[in-house]
Amino acid sequence: MRRRVRLVSVVVALAVPLALSAACSGGEDVDVTVRGDFGKLPEVEFPKGAPADSLAVKTLTKGKGSAARKGDLVVADYVGYRWNEGGRKLLADSYAKGQPGAFPTGQLVPGLTKALVGARPGARVVARIPPGDGFGAKGDPKHRVGADDTLVYVLDVRAVYSGSAGPHGEKQAPLADPRLPRVG
Repeated sequence: MRRRVRLVSVVVALAVPLALSAACSGGEDVDVTVRGDFGKLPEVEFPKGAPADSLAVKTLTKGKGSAARKGDLVVADYVGYRWNEGGRKLLADSYAKGQPGAFPTGQLVPGLTKALVGARPGARVVARIPPGDGFGAKGDPKHRVGADDTLVYVLDVRAVYSGSAGPHGEKQAPLADPRLPRVG
């Protein structure tokens, strides 16, 4: 009994700072526990059983700078899991590759776009994406996601680039110098 009380006390002590610094959309929790520092592979714990069938997004670290809007490009380190009644499976891990992912909001599964809109550089975002906001009734065999699989992402946002970002300047006339080499 004492061991259980201590364990509960430790869990509560660790969870309170996360809850205080986190913003949750939809009033629902993501149901997973995420530990670790921004920019480092997070430790993600899943509860037993099937995930809830609703979208939930939690910002564990707020970040600073311009918030992502639909149509912006978000660069983030991430881990992605599929979760169903049978358990969970890691699908993607950019930390292992040492290369962040580029997420063009508005061109992703709807739940991932919803999770990234509003995120700022320096933010750690956790999203639980049910099939209806993920790959839908057909799933995505290419990514090993079934029709009943919920997606869980933990994303450390490195940068946000406006959808209108690009080169600026005036268009120049083509060079017509006969001394320059030609590509045939």
